[in-house]
Amino acid sequence: MQPSILRFSARLPDLQGPLCTIQVIETIPKRMADLVYLEITSRNLSVEALLTLHQVVGELQNLETLVLPPYHVVGDIIDVLALHDRIREIKSKDVHGGRLHRLEGSAHAGQPYLFPESYQTLEFLTFCASTESATKLLEDPHFPCGIGGLHLEMPHRVSSGVVTSLLQTVQRTCTSLEDFRFSDTASDPFPGNSHFLPYSTFMPVLSFPALTVLHIRHHCPLPWTAAEIMELARSLPLIESLHLNENPVDARVQPSAPFPTLLAFAQLCQNLKCLGVFLDASSPFIWEESEFFHFRLLQDLHLGLSPISQERVEDVVVLLMRVLPNACNIILGSDASSSNTAWGEVVRLRDLLSRVQIRVTQPRIMVGVQAGVYILGLLNSVLG
Repeated sequence: MQPSILRFSARLPDLQGPLCTIQVIETIPKRMADLVYLEITSRNLSVEALLTLHQVVGELQNLETLVLPPYHVVGDIIDVLALHDRIREIKSKDVHGGRLHRLEGSAHAGQPYLFPESYQTLEFLTFCASTESATKLLEDPHFPCGIGGLHLEMPHRVSSGVVTSLLQTVQRTCTSLEDFRFSDTASDPFPGNSHFLPYSTFMPVLSFPALTVLHIRHHCPLPWTAAEIMELARSLPLIESLHLNENPVDARVQPSAPFPTLLAFAQLCQNLKCLGVFLDASSPFIWEESEFFHFRLLQDLHLGLSPISQERVEDVVVLLMRVLPNACNIILGSDASSSNTAWGEVVRLRDLLSRVQIRVTQPRIMVGVQAGVYILGLLNSVLG
């Protein structure tokens, strides 16, 4: 490897190989001192590896983008990068599909300290901290309030009231947000310590007029009704990427909203390209013909762990055929349950029907092509 390398990505082994991981991290500034993009992903990094990473990041003065595993952009990382002149993005990347993440030791502790010249070029910030520490950072007089993207990751499970207070601070501080993400899927030492987040919890962030990205990851399903989801969709006319906890850690609780709630997004969020929802497709549902709207731009529909019964497969396929573009991908969770088997059947039937629709129109296309060839032949014979 040469010092001129500008971008480097590495997926490191889990905790089973901490020494190897540390050695890889230590070589980065020695061989790639001019990096502008560094991405380190892993299911878990040991505390020792994370401390080594703190030191290494501090030496990369040209760094513009840093990507780390979920729940690893902690106070020390924010401290180290505070005086980097070029840093634009500090992000986290989940390579394990939103599964439960384990935090090691006290690696998430530490309150960052900002200076007047801190983060002058920052556009997107990820921060893993307690609600108290996150609030303190947001209220720091030197916090870069003009950032367009913010991702808050909770190292411990917190109640809805505490989350609401934190999001009200976000609302007051970051008035230009276009991209907001919230994650609370970390493992908890006290089993059963679960907190449901009502719809009102996230109302503060729905006030941002330019919001195009909203991602919510939580250990419990969001207990939002169809009416509340309709209100959410109405509040996000510009949204392009929306994930509403389609893969809750504890999916034993049924979603509150029925599957036809999907129609609200087709009607009110016309810019959507990516949508993730946890909806109930296991119970009988009906819809009115007048309710149908078509997603114009949707590329990916993430249904995650949404429950479905075998009896509802045909109804779900009909609804999806009416609202989805033919090229839209349906992405399921990794749960090997009977529900997932039924979803697999939905995907197969929908793909089959889409191909049939295309073939039904092909004869007309071929007639048009053949007519065109015939006309060109006539023209050539006349002009020749």
